[in-house]
Amino acid sequence: MIKKCKKHGLTEYVKRKDGRYRCKKCSVEAVQKRRDNIKIMAVKYKGGKCQNPKCGYDKYIGALEFHHLYDKEFGISSKGYTRSWGIVKEELKKSVLVCSNYHKEIHGGLLDVGNIVNENYEFEEKKINYYYYNKCGCEINKNNKLCNNCHITHQRKIERPPYEQLKKEIEETSCCAVGHKYGVSDNDG
Repeated sequence: MIKKCKKHGLTEYVKRKDGRYRCKKCSVEAVQKRRDNIKIMAVKYKGGKCQNPKCGYDKYIGALEFHHLYDKEFGISSKGYTRSWGIVKEELKKSVLVCSNYHKEIHGGLLDVGNIVNENYEFEEKKINYYYYNKCGCEINKNNKLCNNCHITHQRKIERPPYEQLKKEIEETSCCAVGHKYGVSDNDG
């Protein structure tokens, strides 16, 4: 079914389990947002850094992975993120958080997982400040849809041309004419 979505315009709608219809793009975005938030919670639960005592990497959440020690029921980093937090937390107890490099070394037989400290950290879920990455790659709060730069760009009524084109137009006409054309201040001050 094709309907108009407030966010995506004319787009496909799909039937949900509860019988209602929802924009397919909005549905995909909601699932991705949930997965991102579960990953953040999972990383916090495991201490927020590589659990190898020689490493401690914590710069980028995308470079942190979960390695199962035993009884793997599902992959935490793959399809597990749409599961409830309670189920994910139980699976996390059977795994360690390591950086990408150490994870590859574990699977390559170069690193002994016995040296890795497997600790879990309890926290109140409601106090977590969720962040996720939008299309431009910026980290944003869950209440925002756009980062500051994207927000400013999104508010523009007219798409701005590249800098070189602006310089050329100013040379050919004037600052006032170019400012008026793009609906911005003509102050070249």
